[in-house]
Amino acid sequence: MPLIKIFIKVYNFLITSLLWMYFLFGYLFLLLFLFLPAIVISKNVSAALQNINHVHLRCFFALTRIFIRRTKFEIPDEVRQIRSAVIVCNHISYLDPILLVSLFPRHLTIVKNTFFKVPIFGWFLKNTDIFLPRPMK
Repeated sequence: MPLIKIFIKVYNFLITSLLWMYFLFGYLFLLLFLFLPAIVISKNVSAALQNINHVHLRCFFALTRIFIRRTKFEIPDEVRQIRSAVIVCNHISYLDPILLVSLFPRHLTIVKNTFFKVPIFGWFLKNTDIFLPRPMK
């Protein structure tokens, strides 16, 4: 029995590490090769970056469903079919905002101004139609 518990803990650690690596390195390395051409070629840079981000996050949640079988995302069909609305996250988890981005390829988002100071992430926010709730100080 203790051997099974150790195996489960190691498995959970490996799966969590794999998902974190995909999420972080996907932004830093893999998507870099898509972001740069989008910036140079696209007429609407923010739309191109949002679409790339949307695909990246859809893949992240697909991997999550594959590797963590007990994970369930209950999203009503009415929400999936929304094309124009104001959606407010109550942040039950840290996955709420990125789950919504994975559902809707085009969106306007309001985020806390401290996120704009984060290297790389802040640059991405400034270039993808993300709004500040109040001016940065």
